[in-house]
Amino acid sequence: MNGIFVNPDKAFISVSDLGFQRGWGVFDYLRTYNHQPFCLEEHLNRLFRSAKSTFIKPPVSKTQLWGIVDQLISKNDRNFKEEMGIKLILAAGTSSDGVSPTDRPALVIMILPIVPSPKSYYKLGIKLALSKRGRTQPTTKSIDYLSAMLAMSEAKKRGFNDALFIGDRDQIFEATRSNFFLFHDNKLITPKRDILLGITRALVIRLAKEQGFPILERDIFFSQLDEADEAFITNTSQEVVPVTRVENKIIGSGKVGARTKCLIKAFQEMTNLKK
Repeated sequence: MNGIFVNPDKAFISVSDLGFQRGWGVFDYLRTYNHQPFCLEEHLNRLFRSAKSTFIKPPVSKTQLWGIVDQLISKNDRNFKEEMGIKLILAAGTSSDGVSPTDRPALVIMILPIVPSPKSYYKLGIKLALSKRGRTQPTTKSIDYLSAMLAMSEAKKRGFNDALFIGDRDQIFEATRSNFFLFHDNKLITPKRDILLGITRALVIRLAKEQGFPILERDIFFSQLDEADEAFITNTSQEVVPVTRVENKIIGSGKVGARTKCLIKAFQEMTNLKK
């Protein structure tokens, strides 16, 4: 935290920090495979893009940050027999008037346990509700997750696993923490605009191309889910998760499809190569 290695119970942020007071900050999250940071360069690049878009100047360079992450993994290696999650947070910093930041943003890097999703998610698929809440700045990985947390809470109260953000014309953007994909006529289709460009999303697109699937990055509308053969979401912690229902629409046969299984396997094989 701000250049010092500390135990989590001794890490404190000022109550006058604009990250705490206004939700002004950005973050990124990655994980390890065989205790090595996976796609660290891509995650650092995105963190710096998010910082630039929110007028936060990182206190260290990407090279320095890379070194800090490596040190943190090394210091925690004995305590984590399983793989680790790594969360990097840049908060805007303290403010005397509650509005104007100083030139000293808070930098926090945390090592976290990875909580696996239920195996049923991958065998049976998940159900997604729809939400028009949306995110304030979709292309930025902001610490302001209020709309996502409310959308997810509302979805779970209705018996769904997560929520999909949709626009005024019912165009689908992304899930609360994930990118969305569907298969139609052997083509893999995913939204491109007004979304966070996920690292796992890019990897899955690459793997799909290697498997010979044509890729279309374009708008998807809720009504078009009737034509979908398969669907899934992607993110760092869950990787590739099948989706078998969105609101009242059953996706395809209502079961996890063969092409989604193929991409799940391809992703697992790719990460195994890192071991």
